[in-house]
Parts: sequence; structure tokens; C-alpha cells
Amino acid sequence: KDTAELGALNEALQDLLDGIQ
Repeated sequence: KDTAELGALNEALQDLLDGIQ
């Protein structure tokens, strides 16, 4: 597993969720 890539993905997801609210 690539933890760094997962972290970047998670950050992008959080950014999207913040934009929705």
C-alpha cells in the first residue's frame, strides 16, 4: 500500500467535503 498516496487522496476528499458544506 502507498500510504503517502492514500493521505493525498484523503486530503482531497476532505477538501471536497468542505466545499460541499
